[in-house]
Amino acid sequence: VLITGGTGSLAGVLARHLVTRHGIRHLVLVSRTGLAAEGAPELVAELEALGAESVTVPACDVTDRDAVAALLTGLTGSGPRLTAVVHAAGVFDAGVVGEIEPERLERVFAPK
Repeated sequence: VLITGGTGSLAGVLARHLVTRHGIRHLVLVSRTGLAAEGAPELVAELEALGAESVTVPACDVTDRDAVAALLTGLTGSGPRLTAVVHAAGVFDAGVVGEIEPERLERVFAPK
């Protein structure tokens, strides 16, 4: 299972659920900064302790079509087959809709 926004809090909850309740053993947690993301190594260790056999955290900006294509191409090797993708990437920037500048909206909506 590939999860975008893979090192975020929502993705962490989902990944734990997939491993413990659904027996998912291979996860790809896509993050803009990969394993350098805050808490990523700890999340990987926790998921492995819960029963995941492989957890990778590649760095990939999902707003970049070519980067996503390269990531997916890299997953088609001899390893486990990709069976699901969960899009959990997001950027939070609170504000009143009528007062948010177009640049802020673009930044927030880009991952979606």
